[in-house]
Amino acid sequence: MDNKEKLGLIVGTLSGKGYDGMMMSRSGVGKLGEVAEEYLREKNGDRQESPKDLWLSTYLSWKGEDSPHVVCDMWLATDGSEITIDKMIIEKKSEHGTLLKRCELKNLSLDSIPTVEKALELVDGAMEKKMIPEKKGRLRL
Repeated sequence: MDNKEKLGLIVGTLSGKGYDGMMMSRSGVGKLGEVAEEYLREKNGDRQESPKDLWLSTYLSWKGEDSPHVVCDMWLATDGSEITIDKMIIEKKSEHGTLLKRCELKNLSLDSIPTVEKALELVDGAMEKKMIPEKKGRLRL
């Protein structure tokens, strides 16, 4: 798989799952396609210290400085034609930066990473809040 195919796969999959905002990486800040392209260029370049993985960080939820926010960090690795997520950390922090809840996922395929909505549910506790109401009026025999 050449760089253009890898770039298309990374950008297409992550964008399709909702990770389409600004990203921070070791090489700087930019759109997903820009930082992924820079990583692939560095990885296949003539540099002695090519990066082992692509670190991406982005806000999944931001409502201003006075509100809690959710940050997602992920480490993508490319090995030949395979692209994997070595680690994904989703953190909900208070407006003061205090950690409220953290979820860590490891060894994911590119296709198996959660959508932004599911990632938010992991730290928002939305799954804990949902309760299945009991059906009343049933007769037991």
